[in-house]
Amino acid sequence: MTVLFLTTTSLLATELQQVKVTRVVDGDTIEVRFPDGRTEDVRYIGMNTPEVYGGTECFGKEASAYNKALVADKTVWLEMDVEKRDKYSRLLAYVYLDPNGDAMVNAVLVAQGYAQMATYPPNVKYVDLFRKLQQGAREDARGLWSECQGLEPSDEEPKQQEGDTCSSVVITCIHFDVSGNDNTNENGEWVVLKAKQDTNLVGWTLSDEADHTYEFPSDFSLKRGETVRAYTGSEDKPKKDKVCGQDADYELFWGSESAIWNNGGDVASLKQNEDTVASCSYSGGGEETEC
Repeated sequence: MTVLFLTTTSLLATELQQVKVTRVVDGDTIEVRFPDGRTEDVRYIGMNTPEVYGGTECFGKEASAYNKALVADKTVWLEMDVEKRDKYSRLLAYVYLDPNGDAMVNAVLVAQGYAQMATYPPNVKYVDLFRKLQQGAREDARGLWSECQGLEPSDEEPKQQEGDTCSSVVITCIHFDVSGNDNTNENGEWVVLKAKQDTNLVGWTLSDEADHTYEFPSDFSLKRGETVRAYTGSEDKPKKDKVCGQDADYELFWGSESAIWNNGGDVASLKQNEDTVASCSYSGGGEETEC
């Protein structure tokens, strides 16, 4: 397969690492061998292809086959970003078909409609490129944008961090700075969640960077499109600062007697059976952040 696709030569500022592809795992993961003989799994940065393990998703087989046609048994070049590995210890990289930084495989997959952009801070170097390529693929109905029903643009802003599988519930905003004293206005803090499909939240938790954890009621469910505001305080405390998520379908209460979310920055993590499926980070400034 010949790929005539110029991507990021002008932006490339780091030295690329040459490796040999020894196995194509799926549409966005490969195994490579370095010149010193060690092998590593490499997860492509900035995009996500449909799954082929644990239940094949629409266009998953096609994405894996296309990735295999691009890189199988070939020499490729890796560019790293800020974060070098994911929680599975895989290397995170932009993968190129030549040493000059042309034909980035990550970008080709998005541009041809085999992948959706998926932004996991702090690795956001090419987020604008991926957003532009995804827009073009959607407008031209390429690949999964033509074959798969109900797709929506993913990760339009570089704050939402999801796992490799698409979470059925995502974080949409965090209101972290309350009016007055945070510790006497607990319900001036909240997190808003939205369901992308019908979901029973049994076994799901919401936590901050300091491991304060809220466990969702075992009988709590969301239907596709429904939202819930999870307040920091108790139900009998006053609710204040009606801003983001004010039209939420449901309200839940953490029951904390003090503030949870740090005004200077924090990370909200949504977990299903202890596996992080979505998260949202902020660095302070203002009263709330959209994810």
